[in-house]
Amino acid sequence: MRQRRQTGAEAERKPPESFASRIAKGVRRVDFYQKVDTDEVQIEQTSVGALLSLITTALIIYLICAEVADYATVESTHHVGVDPKGGRDLHATFNISFHNLRCEHLSLQSQDVTGDLQDVATLSRIHKVPLGASGHPISTDSTGEKSTMRRDTGCRLNGTLVLRKVKGNFHIALGHAEKMPNGALVHRFKVSDIRGFKAAHTIHHLSFGPEFPTRINPLDNHESGFKENPGHYQYFIKVVPTTFISLNRNSIESAQFAVTSQQSEIRVEAIRRHSARIIPGVFFVYEIAAYKVTIEENRKHWTSFLTSICAIAGGTFAIARMLASILHHGSKKIGGRKPMVQGQLQRLG
Repeated sequence: MRQRRQTGAEAERKPPESFASRIAKGVRRVDFYQKVDTDEVQIEQTSVGALLSLITTALIIYLICAEVADYATVESTHHVGVDPKGGRDLHATFNISFHNLRCEHLSLQSQDVTGDLQDVATLSRIHKVPLGASGHPISTDSTGEKSTMRRDTGCRLNGTLVLRKVKGNFHIALGHAEKMPNGALVHRFKVSDIRGFKAAHTIHHLSFGPEFPTRINPLDNHESGFKENPGHYQYFIKVVPTTFISLNRNSIESAQFAVTSQQSEIRVEAIRRHSARIIPGVFFVYEIAAYKVTIEENRKHWTSFLTSICAIAGGTFAIARMLASILHHGSKKIGGRKPMVQGQLQRLG
């Protein structure tokens, strides 16, 4: 038989690759982060690249700080809907100082459209504090009696009223309040008493329901006019039931309100001629809205925060690298030098 000689190419032929080797080679082809042998490339550092690196670093730090501040900010969303708990009571908390009326002259009444009249002046949840000419509380002795060395000229009225969720009013006015058979409320007083009933006042606080963050009480620290003459003061209040939901999902049932006010000076001569039928005093006329506002606190989710941070860092670096490449190649062409080709790296920072 004749033997066939092996050619040189056949002799040098490599043994076939194993299956595991082919798999590993295929996996390496999807490596997005290819390595560069720095021994075979030329690295060039320029002043323009350094300046661009500093600007890029400062910009990234600023944007990340802004993103952290935005993540830490709590946002509130408002939703409006029908109030399903319209029958619950409403608590009104107030603190009012009357500058020219003594405590024994103050009487607080509350009445709603159902005709329910409540004299709350003597209830334990309503407190009267005598005030001196300077507006500060007058000290009392061990028996609770006012000091004879000082004379009270004013009174501070504070406490909490329990109101029904229907239209009504509560007021401090001259005279004794009586309910008529037709449901009307009448104040009986002498015309000569009008001159002494100077109801000038300061509303230190007025709110409906428990306190919650972001609520604004528009009548806080409000001062009335007509400090030296009798006056008729009206506050028309629109109460909006409100549910506040905090970040930890705790819920507070409360209320907000908007107010418009009207005040007029009372002249005794007009009262005598029956040309005016107004009573000296302060009247808070309230109305409960049929709808409800839900305020919910929210914060950006941590996944969105992380995505924004990555986008800021990666996007800024990518744009800076592209700009550095454009500046580098443009300067080489303008200067008449041939730009470096394969293997060229520009390092930022």
